[in-house]
Amino acid sequence: MKKTPKAVSLTLAATLASIAAKLATDKIMNGLTELTPKFAPVALSETGAVVAAVTGKKIRVLAYRLSSNGAVNVKWQSASTDKTGLLYMDAAGKGEVAPFCPVGLFETAASEALNLNLSASIAVGGYVVYVEV
Repeated sequence: MKKTPKAVSLTLAATLASIAAKLATDKIMNGLTELTPKFAPVALSETGAVVAAVTGKKIRVLAYRLSSNGAVNVKWQSASTDKTGLLYMDAAGKGEVAPFCPVGLFETAASEALNLNLSASIAVGGYVVYVEV
């Protein structure tokens, strides 16, 4: 039995959908769209942007690690909108780790930077793994 173009298209779509479910290290799938994971260092001693805004794109955070040089509370923000609650880091340099989550931990609004808000002028370092969606 010969498949019609519509049947072939449906078969191809089903195949692509099953392939899209795989976990790869070079690409993250958002539906049938490939997204390339990006990496940014965190090196702040006052509130500021960790990842600059990208016109028309959201910044979806997949993982991060933070540590501090003293007691400070931090929170992730999209522009000035909170994306997390306060994360408490103590004077001993206690850090915060959010392991890899393929669907994302949180994301900014479109065309907004990913900011880290600090409660005091304390050095905070680490990294963030993200995709633009």
